[in-house]
Amino acid sequence: MLSLVFIKTVYAMISTWLVFYLSMINMVKEAHIIALLWSSSTFIGGVLGIYVNRRLEKKYFVILLFIAAIFFVFLEEMHLYPNEAEVIILIICCGIAFGGPYAIMNTSIPILLSERPDIKQYPGAKAAIISAMEGYSLLFLGTTLIFVPAVGVFDVHWVACIYCVIAASILIR
Repeated sequence: MLSLVFIKTVYAMISTWLVFYLSMINMVKEAHIIALLWSSSTFIGGVLGIYVNRRLEKKYFVILLFIAAIFFVFLEEMHLYPNEAEVIILIICCGIAFGGPYAIMNTSIPILLSERPDIKQYPGAKAAIISAMEGYSLLFLGTTLIFVPAVGVFDVHWVACIYCVIAASILIR
């Protein structure tokens, strides 16, 4: 569950800060389209992830989170020499790599937890589990969004990279 919190935070953080970040590197005209590409590519990554990882194997999540972390490192360097085509390609690739773990874990973890025999006997358990996970994720996201300006808007992708590595490391154990 802790891994999911980091993953949900990365998605919300990038969705929240991407337009501002792109406007800071003089890509104001393209900012909204690129932000839409982030959301669309994560959706595509989630759909592809369902077909590739039907057994919900952790190694799939770990590999893709490390790949997404690498793309976040490349995105981090974009503020030095912004190039529209490179940013678009990196956002799409990063979104696809990140989308599989994000979409599958976001839906499968609450369902798997709610099917445990010790939880299944309680009528509102599934709603309580999902609410607790969402609340914890939003709390963590809120503290991260307070922390990001202190790090610097140009370093927001480093935070996403680190969170992806932490999420993957949690899944490895």
